[in-house]
Amino acid sequence: MLFQNSAMLAPTWQSLQQHPEPPRPLWLRLLLPLGIGTAAAAVAIALRLLGLLQPAELALFDHWLRSRPAELPDGRIVVVEASAADLDRELPGDLQSGQSLSDKTQEQLLEKLLAYEPAFIGWDIYRNFKTERPRLEQRLAETDNLITICKFADPDPKATAFKGYVQAPEIPESDLPTRVGFSDGPEDPDRKHRIQLLYSDPDSTCPARYSLSSILGFSYLQKTEGIELAETSAQDGYTWRWGNVAIAPIGGTGTGKFNQFQPYGPYARADVRGHQIWLNYRSSHPSGDSKRKASPIETFKRFTVADVLEGKPAKTEIENKIVLVGITGTGLTFTGADMATTPFRDQNGAALAIPGVYIQAQMTSQIISAALDGRKLLRALPWALDLLLVWIAVLPLLAFLYSRSPKWFSIAIAIEILLLYGIAWATFTALGLYLPWIPASLALILGGVASERLNFAKERPAK
Repeated sequence: MLFQNSAMLAPTWQSLQQHPEPPRPLWLRLLLPLGIGTAAAAVAIALRLLGLLQPAELALFDHWLRSRPAELPDGRIVVVEASAADLDRELPGDLQSGQSLSDKTQEQLLEKLLAYEPAFIGWDIYRNFKTERPRLEQRLAETDNLITICKFADPDPKATAFKGYVQAPEIPESDLPTRVGFSDGPEDPDRKHRIQLLYSDPDSTCPARYSLSSILGFSYLQKTEGIELAETSAQDGYTWRWGNVAIAPIGGTGTGKFNQFQPYGPYARADVRGHQIWLNYRSSHPSGDSKRKASPIETFKRFTVADVLEGKPAKTEIENKIVLVGITGTGLTFTGADMATTPFRDQNGAALAIPGVYIQAQMTSQIISAALDGRKLLRALPWALDLLLVWIAVLPLLAFLYSRSPKWFSIAIAIEILLLYGIAWATFTALGLYLPWIPASLALILGGVASERLNFAKERPAK
C-alpha cells in the first residue's frame, strides 16, 4: 500500500508537467539589479536637475545647520544697534528725507567710537547724500579704518526700477576700493539668506568690487596678522587664499558674469555670478546659558547707540575689534527696518528674521574664523561626484535583490537609508560637506519598489 504524507500536498497533473527553471548565468543575475539601480538613480537625478527636490534639500540643509552644536561667541566683532528706542529719540527736523539716523547722531556716534580705537568700523547705513555738518564730512573723508557701503541697482530690466544706493560722497575716489563695500546678499527662492557674496562686478551706481564683509575681513587679517589676500586665476577656479586657507566659489567659476547658472549641491540652477560661498552661520547661547536656544544674534557682543553715546562700553570691549553699526529697529519716521530671513527658527517655530547688520557680522566672522581658527567652510561636491554617490548608494540592491523575503528586503533598504543619513549628517557637521542624501534615498526607494515588483511577484499565488 502507498501512503501520502499528510504534511505534503498531493501532486496534480499540472504540477507534474512543470519543470524547474534552469539557473540563469551570473552575469545575467547581476545585470538585472544593476539596470534597476541605474534606472532608479537616473530618475532621482533627473528630478533633482528639474528642481523638484530643491525645496526638500534646502529644508534638510537648514535642519543640519540648526542641529549643530552651539559655538562660542566671536569676540573680535562688536555690533552697535540703532534700535527702535534710538530712532524714536531723533527729532524730525534733524532727519533728511528717508534718513533713519540723523547726521547729528551719526557724528556723535562716530566720534565716540573712534575714541575707543577699534581696528575697523563697518558703517552699515546708507549715505547717498552729502552731509551739511563739516566735522562729520571731515571724519567720513579722512577716517581710514571706516568702511561704508553702497548697493547695486537691480540688473533685471523687467523688475521694479530700483536704482541702488551710491556710496557716501565724502569718500575720496582713491579710497573707494578699500573703504566702500557693497551690502548686497543673494536670496534663495524662499527668501532665506544662505549665500555670501564676496566679490562682484561693479555697476554705474555702486563702484565696489568687494562686499563690506570682504573688506572688513581681509583688512582685519592684514592689519592684525599680516595675512594678505591672494586671488588665483581662472585655471585654479578663482580661489581666494589667506595663508593655507582656500575659499573656492560656488560652481568653481567666480567670473562675475551675469548669465551663468550651474547645478550645485541642493541647487538645481545655482547663480554663480561673482565669488559666492555658503554662509556658515555661527550660533551661540545667550550669555552662555546652554538651556536657551542658540541664536546667530547671540554670537556677538552688542550695544545700542545710546549705550555708546553714554560711554557704557569698557574700552577693552571695543578696542582693536571690528565694530559694525547698523539699523535694527523702526522709529516714528523710519519704518523700513533692514531684516533678513535665516535658516534658523524663532521661539514659535517660524523662520527667524534678523537685522541685516547681523548678517554682515556673520559674514565677516566667517572669513576671519576660517583664516585664523581653521573653522570649516560649507561646500558641496562637484555634480559629477554627486551623481556617482547616488548611483553607488543604490548598489546594495545587488545584495538584497535575490532575497526570498519582501519583509527583510524592505528592512534592509530602511536600514541603509538611516545609515546614509547618519553618514551625511556627520560629514556635514564635521567637515562642512553637503552630501546628496535625499536623491540617494529616493533612488533606493524607487529601486526597492521596482525590485520588489520584479523579484517577489513570482512568489505570490496567481489569482
